[in-house]
This record gives sequence, structure tokens and C-alpha cells, in this order.
Amino acid sequence: ETVIATNYLELTTAQLQRLAGALERCFVFAHEFNSHIALRVYLWKAGFMSQVPNLLRQEMTGLLALLRVRFWLLLDAHRDRSSAALVREELFSLCFDVLDSFATACDANAAGVPRAHAGADANTDAAAPHAELPALVPIIVFIVERLAQLDCDELAAQWPRLFPLLLALCAADDFPAVRRAAAALLRERLQPILPRAALRAPSVMRL
Repeated sequence: ETVIATNYLELTTAQLQRLAGALERCFVFAHEFNSHIALRVYLWKAGFMSQVPNLLRQEMTGLLALLRVRFWLLLDAHRDRSSAALVREELFSLCFDVLDSFATACDANAAGVPRAHAGADANTDAAAPHAELPALVPIIVFIVERLAQLDCDELAAQWPRLFPLLLALCAADDFPAVRRAAAALLRERLQPILPRAALRAPSVMRL
């Protein structure tokens, strides 16, 4: 990433697109391998590794690099704005998938619900409850901080999907960095006064 950032201004939009494609393939390969718990446990039991193998570092590094390049293309006002159109749909889809998966896993983790994977041994890290969550924290924070940089029109267009996810992230008690990032976006980008039309009546009257 340091090499890319250093040479960013010399890279054309087409080159950045090809780079994003390569990063996406790396991320998808690592993600699919990590999701195939039965295969990982089989490799471990067959003696190929001293512990259950994983590509968690490759998955997280690839995902963060992919997001960084796509956000560059979306947010860089000095580039032809057609570059933003090229990445907008895929970028937001990926961001919301990652945020939703993290929030769902946090809820399951808080409820003590283990990951259910066929072939996982209770004594292996593959059976650990959502062990990937700490590794995802820097990525979740990065996504939220970049979404906070969207212009008003772009943010408004994404708000119906983003708002419930931000509320869920604010409830991620085990990850204060995520809660701070979500709270900062809400604090910095929302007006303190809402029009009446934006408010709903309380569902239950409590005395």
C-alpha cells in the first residue's frame, strides 16, 4: 500500500482499476478458503499443518487495500469523475456487506452463539466464535471514516442503508474504536434538528 500511495498520482484510472481487480481476486480467494472450514480442518488432521490453516491476514490485507483503491477513485475530485461511476455500485455493495456481516457477528458473539460450520472440531480455532472480529476492526473503522467523507448528495443516497448499520455499530460494546467511528459520523454529518416529517410516533406509550 505504501508503494501504491507513493506513486498514486502517476497511476492512471485504468491502471488503478486493474489493480483493484487483482486485489479483489486475492481477497475473494482468501475469503473462500477461510470460509471452507471442513477443508481447513481436513488439511490440519491430514498433517499438512500443525494447526488449522487460514488466510485471515491475506483476506484482511486484501480487503483493506481493495477498499482503499476504490475509495481513492470515488473521492478523488482531481480525477475524471467517470472513475467514480466505475466503482460506486461495487464499492458501496462491498462496504455494506462488510458492515452488515460485522454487526451480525457482533450480535451473535454477544449472545454467545458460536459459528456453525460442518466439519469444525470443537478444539480448533475454526470453531472459535467469530474469531475474525478483532481483525476486522481496522477495516470497519476505515469504511466508516471514508463514508464520512462523502459529499451530501452521495451520503443522502446511501443513508437508508447506512443509518441502521451505524446504530448497530454503536452497540458493538466489545469494540470501542468501531463505536467511536460510528458516533463521529453521526455527530459530524447530521444536523441537530430534524424536520417533523422525519420523525415517527413512539411505538409504545410508557408511564
